[in-house]
Amino acid sequence: MRPILGAAAAVASLWLLGRGLRAVLPLRRDDEHPIESLGLDFLFGAGAGSLIFFAVALRSNAWAFRSVYVLTLALAVAAAVRGRLAPSLRADRSWFWGALAMLAAVHVVRGIVGSFTSDGYAHWGLKSKAIFAAGRIPADILVDAERFGYALPDYPLLWPVIEVWTYLHMGALNDQVVRLLGSAFLLALGAVFYGRLRAACGATASLAATFLLLAPHQWARSGASGLAEPPLSAFLFAGFAALAAFAEKPSPRAAAQAALLLGFAAWTKNEGAAAAAVGGAIFAWLALDTGLGPEGPPASGGRVPPCGTAPCQGRARAPKRIALFALLAALPSIPWLLFRQAHGISGYFAAGVAPISEAGIRLKLIAVAFVRNCGEIKGWMFVWPVLLLGVAFGFRAIRTMPAGRVLLAGALGTLLAYLVALLLSPLDAGWQIPTALPRLLMQVEAPLLACLALAAARRDDAPQVDTKHR
Repeated sequence: MRPILGAAAAVASLWLLGRGLRAVLPLRRDDEHPIESLGLDFLFGAGAGSLIFFAVALRSNAWAFRSVYVLTLALAVAAAVRGRLAPSLRADRSWFWGALAMLAAVHVVRGIVGSFTSDGYAHWGLKSKAIFAAGRIPADILVDAERFGYALPDYPLLWPVIEVWTYLHMGALNDQVVRLLGSAFLLALGAVFYGRLRAACGATASLAATFLLLAPHQWARSGASGLAEPPLSAFLFAGFAALAAFAEKPSPRAAAQAALLLGFAAWTKNEGAAAAAVGGAIFAWLALDTGLGPEGPPASGGRVPPCGTAPCQGRARAPKRIALFALLAALPSIPWLLFRQAHGISGYFAAGVAPISEAGIRLKLIAVAFVRNCGEIKGWMFVWPVLLLGVAFGFRAIRTMPAGRVLLAGALGTLLAYLVALLLSPLDAGWQIPTALPRLLMQVEAPLLACLALAAARRDDAPQVDTKHR
């Protein structure tokens, strides 16, 4: 029982840290749904808490543990003084919490009875165990990877650090209970997903879309696997959702929220850096198109505004705001990049890139892996044909909505960056592509499904043409 209570305390403390952080700093949008806020609080707490723990744990895990809790309590007190600590738990339907509890139970039970995959151990689990056993983050844990038996020492440490945080709450290593962390991130993803759709789609349709996203076996299996896909998918979607909110109603809070969430995605896994770069490009496009303001005017429709007007003045401030977005997005990764540089940890492409002659073979492997996964009933990957057909038929509606355009551009841009990385990867394509592609596809499912939900809501809300009195 103690391990379960410890894991629950670890998750609750991260949520409290994020709640206090967003109450003190300008990181809470005015249009956030209360359910969305719950998920964002946990994601910001996990991102900020892991960074603080990483910085202090270079000396001692115990001091890192205390430091995070001191900051958490200080922020919680500040939030309570401002009257922003208690969450609003208003439900949209009388059966809402029952449905949410059922979805949570599926992931919690699956997390407990599931098992780590080999990559879950090799890439993440062994690192967290080594850090927990050493009592700190010594350099040789990552420099001498062969000694400890894990792979990819250049992967960022958000996920292992949060596992260590949970082990410290449990008081011992416990592989079975620590898997609940994946379920926590999936539920945070569901909360942000539901809240983002709520205003446009309504309560029932938003909850149904959330079930379509998280109920499939592949997501429950991912939450229990020990892989970093749950946190990466949550940060990625939350970042693009904040950009979508910025597209609908430009504000500095939405921009800062998007930049930091995408930065946390880069601090989670190397693939997150690609998503952050795509997000930066989307923000630059939005900022220039809206006259750069986070509080600027609406899009000019392609017309160049006359000098002296608000749009023209906004464009003059564009480089500074784009640079600030890039700085915020890079901020979570800076400590890790400095650590890698100081200890000589080579990057993903340090061994070079694949020869051009392999491009045809790699494209064929990607196509075969995609088709095979689309037809895999066991993993429910057949959702992809539905997503692609839905985007194709709903493209006209999606492109008329600022949020739809941003989510679609984020998903397709990130997927394109992933495919380019697979084409250039120096690793053996025969095992990497079939292994990596299903995980990469999972990471962009949420924004694509959100596009479909928004397009369906737009079609339902379209005015009906009266032909009787023509």
